[in-house]
Amino acid sequence: MAYTVTVEPTDLQIFLRGCYETINYLLLARETRMKQYFTGFFTAACLTASVFMFIGAESKNLGDIEVNSIKVVDKNDRITVHIGTNIIGGGWLGTYNADGKKTSYLGTGEGGAGILVTYNANGKETIILRD
Repeated sequence: MAYTVTVEPTDLQIFLRGCYETINYLLLARETRMKQYFTGFFTAACLTASVFMFIGAESKNLGDIEVNSIKVVDKNDRITVHIGTNIIGGGWLGTYNADGKKTSYLGTGEGGAGILVTYNANGKETIILRD
């Protein structure tokens, strides 16, 4: 026995339109989920980066840079290099040994001329170069 089904074009159009709308709904729902996933992932990444930035910002050590000079200190807080302004207003660079004694001075001398002075281990001047 064979059954014959007659479908009017309007019924087929209604069926196909329903399928089309269902597929569009599912695709939009998937796209919305993907957008939400990306938004959540991006937000988590931003929050993680912010946490690391705030944790890193708590450090008060600025590499031993002070307002008017730069001092490099060793692990015992002894100055090994000092760059700054001397008493006559010129710039200078001084180095120090492990005992805290000056080993060299490079900077501005009297009259604004350049000067280079080296010192021995006891702090005694060994070489003086000036104008």
